[in-house]
Amino acid sequence: MEVLTKLPHDVKSFDLGPSLGGSFVDIDFKGKDLDHYKQFSDEAEERFLRNDKGEILARAVFFTKDFYQKDRGQIKVLIVSNIRTVNSREALLGWSELLLPEILKFKKKTGSDYAVFFLSRRHRGLFDFFMRPRKVREDQIRFSHLRTASVQITQGVQFFAESVLEHIRIRRASMSDMANLETFIKKVSLHSPVGRFLEEDCLRHEIKKWKNFDFENIALAFDSNDQIVGSLGAYDISSQADCRFKFDEVKEPTFLALQKILKLGSWVTDFRPVLEKEKQSVKIFTHMYFNNTDIFYTLANWWIRETKIDRSLFLHPYYQGDMIGAPSESLYTTGFKGDLFLVQKEGDPPSDLLKPVLFSNALDIDLPLFF
Repeated sequence: MEVLTKLPHDVKSFDLGPSLGGSFVDIDFKGKDLDHYKQFSDEAEERFLRNDKGEILARAVFFTKDFYQKDRGQIKVLIVSNIRTVNSREALLGWSELLLPEILKFKKKTGSDYAVFFLSRRHRGLFDFFMRPRKVREDQIRFSHLRTASVQITQGVQFFAESVLEHIRIRRASMSDMANLETFIKKVSLHSPVGRFLEEDCLRHEIKKWKNFDFENIALAFDSNDQIVGSLGAYDISSQADCRFKFDEVKEPTFLALQKILKLGSWVTDFRPVLEKEKQSVKIFTHMYFNNTDIFYTLANWWIRETKIDRSLFLHPYYQGDMIGAPSESLYTTGFKGDLFLVQKEGDPPSDLLKPVLFSNALDIDLPLFF
């Protein structure tokens, strides 16, 4: 068994299941996965796990991104993304013996302060592998549970939904708003365990690098004094990849049946069903900064109305303990749980990110980074 940095020419295709570590969201970049991640980072590499028979058992993408912490200033975080693996003992052993050490090698090579990855609980074999207690050895890699997280899929607005905030004015952002938006984000992000955009022009620089994303893809909320009180971007991931959803009819009969009922009734306004194995328009909420949950709901409601034609589904991350970014009961959402893990070498001091907290601001890591 060996680790490859490039896919061999003799391998034309392989099926490792959905992305996000086994979720039912499958984002297929049609072989151009690395190009997708290079828009986020100049340090991006792939890893493939191949067995002695020449079969590809697993893959992952490593890339780095700069963040900020209140006490430490600028830090570099290694993000392990697009984790895919076959559900076999051989693949899990390969992860343990070969791919996990590769994470630490890349972390040392890039001088990263942290290494993190997101894993869906739907991939039972891989999830149990990371959560199962193991014997402590000096040469063993330690992965710690950082946050319980979930990916929320917004499909419409509940029929008995609360009214949106009438005094809030919403419009698309422009270049002239960037200075005020950066000031607002700095204020909101100061208490985040891991934040972004705490330096001038960081936001503008990021927006210019993202594909099919511009200032107008961010909606801004203004109060009666014309001050920014919230922002919510919509990143069109389906413009770069085929987005499909895969279900297990044994595990999810209730969800599939409920969708059929909702199609017939009027319980959800502008209902957008999750279709099985069909290409769908999918957008991801990004740049989620707001003063309270009511502003988030008002902004999300605005985006749903803006996409009545293409009937997009909206995905966004929710980190447990984040009260401001909690899913609104007025939105009809489904989703799946997962976990954010921190990778460390045995013997390293515990990270300050692992301090227990009851309520905390969300980690400022947008969902596109984990696909």
